[in-house]
Amino acid sequence: YDELPAQSLESEDPLMADVLLHQKNTSANAWMMSWNRKNRLMPNLMISALLLGFLALFYFNILPFLAEKTADHLPISLEKKIGDAGSSSTLAMFDVEDSLSYYANQVAKSVDLNTNYKIKIVVVDAPVSNAFALPGGKIFIFKALLSKIETPEELIGLIAHETAHIEKRHGLKGLCRNLSSVLFISIIFSDVNAVASILVENAD
Repeated sequence: YDELPAQSLESEDPLMADVLLHQKNTSANAWMMSWNRKNRLMPNLMISALLLGFLALFYFNILPFLAEKTADHLPISLEKKIGDAGSSSTLAMFDVEDSLSYYANQVAKSVDLNTNYKIKIVVVDAPVSNAFALPGGKIFIFKALLSKIETPEELIGLIAHETAHIEKRHGLKGLCRNLSSVLFISIIFSDVNAVASILVENAD
């Protein structure tokens, strides 16, 4: 200890050397076991990180791409069934304005909308200024929005905008993305009931 002379411990007990050697071996073995555990843990952490990264990449990039490609290849007949289901839900919530619906459809027929879908417009009595297109060709326009339109040209612009959503299958692609996301998460967490429910709800 600094300026103090070196110190030593002498023992005449023949077992002392064995005890000290055993203690030294025990400490070395404990260090080796700890080192081995750490070295086994690192590859596991790396594999877990890579797996999580792949799952995130698949969920946020690959899955939406595959869902949209699937939507592009679905037949129009199936798309129309999906749209009819959404239409039934909407009609259950709002009253239809028959005369305004007839007028909007006549305006739509007076122009070339450049679409392969049969467009049908329904005006409903709702206080919200909104309009939306369903998969398959049906367009809903809320009466509050229609009351703000002053010319047929403005109405044509609105109808053309919603028709573009239908032609590009935006609603169907959004549905496929949402459905694939729910299915993916349910499979990852082994939620068999959720997967079965989704399959039943979307069965023909």
